[in-house]
Amino acid sequence: DLAGPCAFALFMGLGRMWYAWVSGKVDFRKTLIVLSSVCFVCYMVVAVCNVACVSLLFCAICGFTVSISWPGIYSAGARTFTNGGAVMFSVFAMSGDTGCAVGPWIIGIFADRFGLNVGFAVASVFPLLMVLCGLYILKLRSCQREKAVRHHRTHRRRQGRFHRCNSGTVCCHSGKSDTRLRSHG
Repeated sequence: DLAGPCAFALFMGLGRMWYAWVSGKVDFRKTLIVLSSVCFVCYMVVAVCNVACVSLLFCAICGFTVSISWPGIYSAGARTFTNGGAVMFSVFAMSGDTGCAVGPWIIGIFADRFGLNVGFAVASVFPLLMVLCGLYILKLRSCQREKAVRHHRTHRRRQGRFHRCNSGTVCCHSGKSDTRLRSHG
């Protein structure tokens, strides 16, 4: 009975050590999407497999896949929303606590009614939602970058050295170098 939780915890620790080693080399968002996808696969394998050793192995791998989720979200939130402050972290904590209470409760309802395998299949919805949200955020970021590049190219084509752009900044285009100067009034 304790082999599953112990293997999960061991692999979670190994996953955190691995990410601490590679965190400067890989993008957090993409890593979270990949690990959430693997987590989804782990839950589905445990849901359909009746071989105990295989299920135990995939429970351990699942520990690795969720290892960066909780501390990583805090770090990514702090980097993305620099003015988020205590309110942002309290929302993160409240959301995490709610998920940790409601998720197992819902899974338990299905497991009691239809069996543990169905409970694991229902649990696979959560990493799938992480994958979908992560892909949406990457798409949103990509659209914002494209919009910024188009905005910059439009300003390069304009005649004249200085002009005021829509965001209230004064753009200076001199030769190959572009610098933006904030207008103060």
